[in-house]
Parts: sequence; structure tokens; C-alpha cells
Amino acid sequence: MPGHASTPALINPEYFKADFSVDGFLVKLTQDVLERGGAGGGGGGAGGAATRADGAPISNEECAAATIDRVQRLIKRFIQAEYEIASLGQDVTAKLAELHGAADADEAHYKAEVRTLERLAERIKAGIRDIDGRVSAVSQTATRVGDRLQTAEGLRVRCLEAQELIAHLQAFSCHAAPDGDWGKLPPLFTNDATFAEAAAVSRRLALLAGDVAAAKQRTRMGAPPLDSPSAQTPGNLGGIGSVEHTLRVLEGYANWLENRVVGRFDAAVADDDLAGQAAAVAIMTELGKERSIAQRWVASRPMFLAFSPEVLDDWVRRASKQAPPPPRAGGGGDGGDGGDGGEDEGEQECDLVSRQARALAALFRDMHASVKDDVAAAACVFRGPSGPGLVLEMYLTRLLEQNVQAALERLLLPGGMGMAALAAAAAGAGGGGGAASGSAGGAGGGSGGGAPGLAATGGLGSFRERATSFAASFSAGGAAPGGGSGGNLAALAGSAGSGSTGGAGPPPAALQRAQLRLLAEAYGKTSRLALNLERAVRGVAAVDVLSMAESLWPALLGAYPSLELDWLAAACAEEAAQLDSPELSVPFCLALMRNSAEATARALKLSGPAHAARSARMLFHHLVAAPPAAAAAAAGGAGGAGAPGDAGAGGAGAAAGGAAPAAHPGCLLEQLARHIIGGVEHSLDLCSAGGGGGLGGLLKLGFGSATAASSRDAAAAFVGGKVRKALEAAHAAGGVMAALQAHFSDVVSPALAASPAELSAASGAALALMRAAEGSISVVLRKSVDAFMLQLERVLGGEQRKADFMPRDSAVSFDKPTSACLLGTALLAALGSSARDTLAGANRRAFLTEVSRRTHALLLAHMCRFSFSPMGALKWKEDVNEYAEVLAGFGVPAANDDMAHLQQLVNVLVVAPDSLLGLVNGSLRMAHRRGGGARAHGARRAAARGASSRRRAGVPTARCRARRDALRFIALREDFRTAKVDGKTLQELFSGEGMEGQLGAR
Repeated sequence: MPGHASTPALINPEYFKADFSVDGFLVKLTQDVLERGGAGGGGGGAGGAATRADGAPISNEECAAATIDRVQRLIKRFIQAEYEIASLGQDVTAKLAELHGAADADEAHYKAEVRTLERLAERIKAGIRDIDGRVSAVSQTATRVGDRLQTAEGLRVRCLEAQELIAHLQAFSCHAAPDGDWGKLPPLFTNDATFAEAAAVSRRLALLAGDVAAAKQRTRMGAPPLDSPSAQTPGNLGGIGSVEHTLRVLEGYANWLENRVVGRFDAAVADDDLAGQAAAVAIMTELGKERSIAQRWVASRPMFLAFSPEVLDDWVRRASKQAPPPPRAGGGGDGGDGGDGGEDEGEQECDLVSRQARALAALFRDMHASVKDDVAAAACVFRGPSGPGLVLEMYLTRLLEQNVQAALERLLLPGGMGMAALAAAAAGAGGGGGAASGSAGGAGGGSGGGAPGLAATGGLGSFRERATSFAASFSAGGAAPGGGSGGNLAALAGSAGSGSTGGAGPPPAALQRAQLRLLAEAYGKTSRLALNLERAVRGVAAVDVLSMAESLWPALLGAYPSLELDWLAAACAEEAAQLDSPELSVPFCLALMRNSAEATARALKLSGPAHAARSARMLFHHLVAAPPAAAAAAAGGAGGAGAPGDAGAGGAGAAAGGAAPAAHPGCLLEQLARHIIGGVEHSLDLCSAGGGGGLGGLLKLGFGSATAASSRDAAAAFVGGKVRKALEAAHAAGGVMAALQAHFSDVVSPALAASPAELSAASGAALALMRAAEGSISVVLRKSVDAFMLQLERVLGGEQRKADFMPRDSAVSFDKPTSACLLGTALLAALGSSARDTLAGANRRAFLTEVSRRTHALLLAHMCRFSFSPMGALKWKEDVNEYAEVLAGFGVPAANDDMAHLQQLVNVLVVAPDSLLGLVNGSLRMAHRRGGGARAHGARRAAARGASSRRRAGVPTARCRARRDALRFIALREDFRTAKVDGKTLQELFSGEGMEGQLGAR
């Protein structure tokens, strides 16, 4: 720009770099121009004129000139800045174009190099593919060559082996006799060091000769006749050199070798030489006799060698009379053989079942320790291809089917000494010691009596046959589910104790419970043993010991749920026999629930996961086919009338003869239902007993004039003897239902959680029982109210005299209510106290509300039977106040409303005749509109909504009802026909048009 060449540059390119701001740029551009203009213009005060430096004022023209000068300088500054910015922009554009050109050139060069590299990469990949193809071809060729070499080597080895086998086969074929001198055979077959190889070779030779003999047998139909020359060769006659002769020689050698190896094995076992045993096992494995040597090793175990029926009988005998452990510090003395220690806990720990369970646990611990040692030995001895799995399976199978099974037989079966000891203890024959051993001596000693000898035990089949009578021992002599005869344990209990009576009935509940406890303890100990055994062989062999142990129990648990049901029925019958009266007892029901909880816990353990929910549901609610009348009569009150087979089958079959299924007497719901029904019926009988004789007659005959004390005593006697029993039964039924709900949520529901169907069935049955119990409670409360109101009505009718409300003398005493009121209020007070003591919640509220409602109605009806003089009306009002005070103690709002309404009505008998109109049109009418309280609230609302329509339809309104009530009760006044108001008698005033006119004026 001309004229600006020498002007210094205003724009610095650094301004446009980082942190550029337009405001800052403008400040830098114009700051010096503005500062010089401000300095040359002078200053002035705030709001005053501008002045020079010497203080002289500056005129407006001078100020304007200065401002114009600054503006011109700013314009020049902006023009110069514009020029410099344009120049700077051109420079930047040129540099940017130069950079774009350089970048384009570099990019073209880079793309050319990339294309060159891609062509080189394709050539390299093609070379690599060619190399891979060549390597693959070479590898395939090498593989084919290797396969051919391996095949050739295999053929060579097989030819050598065939040559060697042929030589050995020729040696056996040419041997003179099968039982001759084996020293003529090659050294391989006679040297002790090569017995393993000799066993393998002889086995292969036997297989080869067997194949040849089989082929010869297949081609025998095409053989020449026996009289032909070719048939007369030695080979065809079975002589030396024939296949048959070779087979006989090989069999003889195998027997000789087996006997030699077995002898060496027995010697190694006697010396506890594991290496010698392992060598013998290896030889027998090569001979194909691994199972035989495994059986011999199992039979050589000390645990089986020392086992005998006598040893087991002695163990059971010692377990049955084992001394209890020493008492704890502060315990209750020595428990003795009978387990009668000072503390309940000591008794429970030292009873016969616990001692037998501890003895069984100790026996199983010894077995476990022996098994661990034998498993370690088996791992060292049996090192063949199959490892120790086969021998350990055989070993554990024999352990469970012989030792464990025999222990369970002696302990659990009716013929065993364990059950004999329990029966003797239950019969009171000496605490399970001497009597048990005496009775068990005949049961277990020798093979002639009792359980069969264990040495001859033939596996699980005979065990199941002997165990079928266990379930029958719980029945009352019926057939056992498995076909065995019933009543074995009952007879055993009768023969075990000298003081017991041999009976055909079922064993007592204590014996049944002990048997079930022992069964559960034995099951738990056996399961724990199986788990320990499986852990012992884990890592050595895969043996399913748990399944093997479970296979011992179906014979004992086939009818298991029915065993628990029979015990529950017997226990319920015994508990019921100990009750003092047939009243409903909460402790009795709680005892039933405790028994059911105990049985449920056992059922979850003994039934297994698949059947646990069903068994638990059967203990809670179970339907069976109704038994015949004779069987039911024979079962009696013992609670075991259900057929065991039905219980074991779950009640699935149809009832015989078309009878409807019934609940098993052992299930909890049936027991509770029977007890609740019996208790409710007993309480209802108490309420209805005595008929019409009651407090009224008692007071007339015994007391004459009633007093407060005599009334309270008589009322307490009646309520306590009749109504309170019913209220207690209702309260007890509610308590039983609450306990049943807690039992269901705590015990039954968790047990049935795995089966929604069983849980639904149990909950439905429980809900049905609860509904029935609620209905029974309602019936009891209703009958109680009926009985009480009947007695109250009789008391009022018998004790109330007309002279009470029509006294002929002026000296009327207001010191106390009438005799009827004394007795009636005493009855109400006694009833309220009993209700507060026995009932709670909604039941008490509903009961007292009903009593108050019916009492109000009874008092109204009672009042209508009398005529009242002014003094008699005051006496009646005093009685009503007494009734209201007693009913107010009930704590129900309806009672207060009812009695307030009655007190308002009594006022029509008390006030003077000229005040009746005001009373009827005032407070009495308002009280009538209130309708006696909350019961008429809905009717009043409906009346308010449809008042006009009812008037048109002729429906009586509140005013009409007030008139009728007024006429009804005013007519009870003595002066109803004589007293006058405004020249009209009360009868004229409160009847017909007169009453309508008086009410309409209001």
C-alpha cells in the first residue's frame, strides 16, 4: 500500500496462534491510539467539564476536534491492519499451496512403492505355496514308506512269534501225557522267573488250539469215513500230535501252573509280602484267572477270616447290656443298665437304642479302618490293566452283604437279639441287659434257631426274605406286606419279659418308637459307613458304594411309611388314654405335632429323595381304604385300624366292597380332627346338660332373697361349669389351629417343597381342617350364647316379680337393684370375665357383641311384660343402669349404643305425663333416628335416599316408628289410662290421630 512502506508492521503472525482472541487482538491494535487521545484531552471531575493540564476548561469545539482526530487515526490504523492482514493471508495461502503440492508428490511416491511391495508379496506367497505343496508331497511319501516299513516289521514280528508259538505248540503236542513230567517242556515253561511269560504263551497256545479244534469241528461233516485210510492217521484219532491231545496237555499245564502260583500267593499272604502277591496276581492275570485270584485275596482278609455268627452274637449281646458312659460333671448319678439317670439328657444318651447305635457305629468304624488298610494293600497288589477296581468291588460287595448285612439282621430283624433286647426293655424285664441276652440266646445261638447262620448267607435274596416280617411286627396280627406273618415283635415282647403278658395285639408305642429310632440310627450309620468307604476307595477305583449300601434297605423299608403311621396311631391312643377328661387339650395336640415332626424327620432320612415328599405327606394326611367292620372293631381305640398294606401302597387302591376311603388314624390331621370333634362335642354336651334347672330355681330354693355375693357365686358356678368349658374349648381349638399353622410352615412345608403336588394336597387338607375347626368354633360360641341367654331369660322370668315395679308402699329402697337384676348382672359379669380369660381377638369381640345384642332384645321383651308405677319405673331404670354398666365392661361399641337406646326408652316411664310429648318429639325421637347404634346406619342412609318414594308408597317412616315405639312403651305406665294432658288421657294422646298431630306439629 503506497505511503505505508516505512510504517512499522502492526500485525504479528504470532497473534493468530494458540489462545487467539478477537477482543484481545483489537485491544492490541488500538490501545496506543486510544491512550494518546485520552492523555491529550485532559481530565475532568465526575460529571464536570473537561480541563487542560493547567486547569483551564476545554471548550466543546476543542473536544470535538480531539475526538475526530482520534477517529481518523483509528481509521488509518484499521486500513493499515486490513492491508497487512490481506498480505499475511496471501503469504499463508502461498505456503499452503506449496505444502499441498509437496504432499501430493509424496503421496504419489508412496503409492508407487506400495504397489511395488504388493507385487513382491504376491510372488513370495506363491513361492511359499509351492514349497508347502512340495513338503506335503514329501511327507505323504514318507508316511507311505513308514507305513510299509511298520507293516513289514509287524509281519516280521508276527512271523517270529508264529514260529516261536509253533515250536511251543509242537512241544506240547509231542508231550507224552497231560499229567506227566513238565520238565521236558522248554525252560520258558518250567523256570520260576518266567512264569508270567509262560502263562501268557500257554494262554495264547490254548486259544490257538481251541480255534483249530473249532474249525475242525465245523468241517467234520466233510471228513472221510472212519474206515478210510486217511481217517486212520494219528492226528485224526486224537493221539499224540493231535489237536485234542494238545488241548489236554495245555489244560493240564495251566492247572499245574495255577496251583504253583496260588501256593506262592498264599505264602506271600501269610508273610504279608505285597511284592510276592503282586507277582502272583500278574501271573494269574496272564492266565485269565484274575477274578479267581481276586476272590482268594478277598477271602484272605482278616476282617472276613475273623467273622462268624458267634462273634456277631457276642457283639450284639455286649451292645445290648453295655454300661452307659460316666455322667457329666453335675449329672444325676449313674444311669445303670436301665438308663434311669438323674437327668433327661443322660437318660436319652444312655438308653438302649443309643447304646446299640453307638455299638453299631463302633463296629462300622473298625470296618472303615480295616477297609483303608486293605485298599492300600489292593492298590499295591493289583497293578494289572484293570487295576484294583475289580477286587475292590468284590471286596466291598462281600463286606456289605456279609458283615454289614449280618449286623443289620442281628440288630433289626424280629429274630435278632437287638429287637429282643428292645422288647425286653419295653416289657420291663430288666433294662435290656440280662433278659435280652437270655431271650437272644435262643434266637442267635447256633444255626438251628433264630436267624440262619451267617456263614451260609446267600446274598441279598435270603436277607429280603427274612426281613419281610419286620413291617408285620407293627401290625395287630395281620398279614405283612411282604407275605410274612404279623405279630412277631409282639410275641417277642411277650416272651422277653417275665412281667409282660403275651398278647396278640400290637407292641406298645414305646417299643415301636424304639424300633423306629433304631432303624433310623442304623440307616444313618450305614449311610455314613458307605460314604466313608467310597471316600476310602476314591482315587484308587470307581466303586458305587452308596448304591450297594442302599440295596440292603428295600427289604426293611418296603412298608416304611406305614410303620411310622402305626406308631403315631399307637402313641395317640396311649396319650388319649392318659387324659383326665374328653375335653379339648392343647398340650395333647402339641404332643401329637411333636410326634409327627419326629416321624417326618425320620421319613426324610429313610425314604430317599424320590419318596421323601410322599412319605412326609402321608404322615400329615393319608387316605386308606376303609377296613372291614370286624377289623375296625378288633383295632378298637388303639388307633391302628388302618390296613398296613393300604398305608404302604399310599391308599391308591379302591376300598373293598365300595367303601369310601378314610383317613389313616396315624396321620396328624386325622388325630387332630378326632380330638377337636370330641372336645367340641363334650363342651356342647356340657352346655346342654341340666336342661331348665338352673340359677333361677337354685336361688329360689336355696337363697330366697338374692344378695350380691350369693349372685356372684351362683353365676360363677353356672358359667364356670357350663359356658366357660365351651369357651375354653373354642379357645383351645383356635390355639390348636395356630399351632398347626406353625407346624405346617416349619415342618411340613419344607419337607414337601420338592413336590408341588404333595404340597398342594397337604395344604388343601390342612385348609379343610382349619375351615372345619372355624365352623366348630362358631358352633360352640353360638351354642354357648344360646345356653347363656336361655338361662338369663329363665332367671329374669323366675326372679322378677310384679311387685318390684308396682310397689304399694311409699318406702321403696333404692339401695340395691332387684334380685333378678343382681343375678342377671352377675351372670353377665361372669360371662364377660370368662370371655376375656378364654377368648381373644375376633372371637371374643363377636361373642360379646352377640351377647350384648341379645341381652338388649331380652331386656326390651322383659320390660314389656310388666306395668310400671313412677317408683317402679325408677327401680327399673336403676336396673337398666346396672345392666348398662356391666355391658359397658364388655368393651364393644354396640353394647353401649344398645343400652343408651334402652335408657332413653325407660325415660317414658319415669317423666311426668305433661313432659311426655317433649320427650317423644325430642330426645326419644332423635334416639330412634339413631336406631340404637351402628347396626341401623346402613338402613338410615337408605331411608334418607328414598324417603319421598317410601312416603308415597306408604312405607312407615321414622316418625311413624317413633310413634309406635312411644305408644308401645308409654302403654306400660300405670297411669296410661288415667293421667290427662290438656284434657286428654295418655291413651288418647298417644294413639291414632292425636299422636300423628302431635308429632306433625314438631
